[in-house]
Amino acid sequence: IICPIFVCFFYKMFGDKYTSWGTWRNGIASLAFIIINNYQIVNMMGDFNIVFAPSHIQFFGFWSFSSDMTMVFRPQCAGMSDFKSSMTVKILGPAVLILIFTLTWAASQAVSKSFNQPALAMEKNRLLNVFFSLILTFFGGISAMAFSLFKCSPN
Repeated sequence: IICPIFVCFFYKMFGDKYTSWGTWRNGIASLAFIIINNYQIVNMMGDFNIVFAPSHIQFFGFWSFSSDMTMVFRPQCAGMSDFKSSMTVKILGPAVLILIFTLTWAASQAVSKSFNQPALAMEKNRLLNVFFSLILTFFGGISAMAFSLFKCSPN
């Protein structure tokens, strides 16, 4: 229920015209994108085969949500603490996101037609822009998850 609200929020926020691309709001959004990507990389450094100081390990752990959004929801409380089930949830994340975006788009089309308000219908291209912007923002985490399949770890 909350996900379509976020989709609508991002749809509204990411719909700037070309003339407002240079505004301070877009500058802050660009800065947030760079910061999230930076901390994704910093968090991935914690997985290197290097001994770090305890303060660095704590710092890397704090930013773990930027590379693994499932950490926000604590999937181990839902019985997904083993590698197989947690990897399944992580792999299905982008597919679930596509489904949420598609259902939100379909709902906007239905509401637009039922209330005879064409302005309520979401544009496909703009919604795809929102979707791929989110994918790009968390691409570091998606890549880290993909590469974790090839990482050696104790059994």
